[in-house]
Amino acid sequence: VHRRARPSLLSSDSSEAQSYGGFVNLIAVVAVVSNSRALLQEWHRIPLVRSIKAHFADEAPPVMKRGRPVPPPVITESVVPYELGLSFIALCLCVVLAVLVERRAARAPGRAAYFHLLRALVVFSSLAVPLALCSAAPPRPVSHAITLLGACTAMMKLLSYAHTNAEL
Repeated sequence: VHRRARPSLLSSDSSEAQSYGGFVNLIAVVAVVSNSRALLQEWHRIPLVRSIKAHFADEAPPVMKRGRPVPPPVITESVVPYELGLSFIALCLCVVLAVLVERRAARAPGRAAYFHLLRALVVFSSLAVPLALCSAAPPRPVSHAITLLGACTAMMKLLSYAHTNAEL
């Protein structure tokens, strides 16, 4: 299916002239990620969203034991924040999905548009899942920076992998 071996667009083995286009793309991705986090934080202030939340808001009745309310369990903080661990698992799943998509694409060359859509979903989810996890978590600047930098790097590598294997 592949006619010749092609190095990754992001590697130094590429025979093409080196440019800083990848670095500019990374800066653009980081800018979009940081601004979308601010948008997600302010999302609840939009009147339509506020009315939808109020409509579906349910307060659970307190748990009772022998006629007295039971206090909620104490949740301790772990050494590794949960968004960092879940993001790592999500990125590993994205890598596995990317490999599976490329293997299936090699067997079915007539369905290129379908596999381009799957490649786009894998690349999008490699950035969207960590962003959603960081947005839902309490603010932890160091772990969020590590998570989002890893997600941006993984997204760029998966995009390069898709371009290399799809022979675009």
